[in-house]
Amino acid sequence: MRGELDDALARMERREALQRRRAQEAAARAGSPVDEVTEAVQRVVAQHPNVAVTMWVADGPKISAMHVAWSDGEVTVRPAAEPALPVAGQAPHSWPMSVRTVPGWAAPEDPPAPDAAARLADLIRRDPSLLGPDDHG
Repeated sequence: MRGELDDALARMERREALQRRRAQEAAARAGSPVDEVTEAVQRVVAQHPNVAVTMWVADGPKISAMHVAWSDGEVTVRPAAEPALPVAGQAPHSWPMSVRTVPGWAAPEDPPAPDAAARLADLIRRDPSLLGPDDHG
């Protein structure tokens, strides 16, 4: 009876040791989120030779800025040369704009008032010469 209990305890101890070892290996395999994001972006850039990516990756309060691009026939990762990094938790700043910016579309004109047609008809009734010499009958 004692032998069976010892065997069961030994098996449980080996099982727990194996579980701890697997957990440690998984933790060692998993890199930082910054490394994982960088590797994913590297794979995308490797498939598209004309693409370059500059990015910020926030891991809690730590922010990393990097540039992923093709250089001399291979994909390289280097620190991004940005003067100021965004603060974690805040929206990124917008691109600097020229002081002489022109909107991409014209401002819409004010729609005519709903009674504009009625006012025009009233003006023509009062003064038919507004239509011209040949337009009224």
